[in-house]
Amino acid sequence: MEGELGSGFSIAKVQEVAREGSPPNNFLFTTSGTSSPLGRRQRTVPLASIAHIRRGVATGCNQFFLLTDEQAAKLPDTTYVPAATRLRDISTDRLDEAAHDAIGARGLRRWLLWLSEEDADDHIVSQLLEQGEVNGVPDAHLCKVRKLWYAVERIAAPDLLFGPMSKGRFRLIVNDVKAVPTNTFYGIRIRRTLESVEPVAMLASWIRGPAGQDALANASRQHGSGTLKIEPRDLADLQIPIHIAQALD
Repeated sequence: MEGELGSGFSIAKVQEVAREGSPPNNFLFTTSGTSSPLGRRQRTVPLASIAHIRRGVATGCNQFFLLTDEQAAKLPDTTYVPAATRLRDISTDRLDEAAHDAIGARGLRRWLLWLSEEDADDHIVSQLLEQGEVNGVPDAHLCKVRKLWYAVERIAAPDLLFGPMSKGRFRLIVNDVKAVPTNTFYGIRIRRTLESVEPVAMLASWIRGPAGQDALANASRQHGSGTLKIEPRDLADLQIPIHIAQALD
């Protein structure tokens, strides 16, 4: 093909091209309606490729296993850990010490009983367990199937707390205090230890932003009254921009 921009082009030579076989490595498929070259080359990876996603701890009896400040103060400080129990109790998008303390100041439950068999030898813990037995806690379904009815599942505290149900925007909370969530949350834990919190903030910002919220809504199922819910496996499949994944790698 030869010619100039001002006068047009004409065909100088015709060459047949074989259409069989695999396309060359530099051949790119693009979707119609994509206007930006950068947008056409945008690559994504599933969230599960860089993070573990799982439900929080199911206690079997929140009334017994979740503690107020007053209740926790009576126990050895090795027998409980910070907890995240209800989305509506967390007013900010970052659960730091101040936000966690504010939950306690309202008299709400913010600690999770975290007992081992050795802890049962402590006099105060032993009294607590006896009271739980009087109240029938060991007969609750989840407590019954545990080796020790009072020892909840041990999980690593996630980096992010995700609220799986929404009527508008899905909440995502940065878990600065390393609270262990109950099963009202999904936990997102980055697969490797990071030297900086900035990559986690990048991921959180994208999920909270328009692109992330749209992706979540598209992956969700609609329940009554317009409530959207996303399952853990669908959150795991959420496609995130590769530059965010590389920052977390």
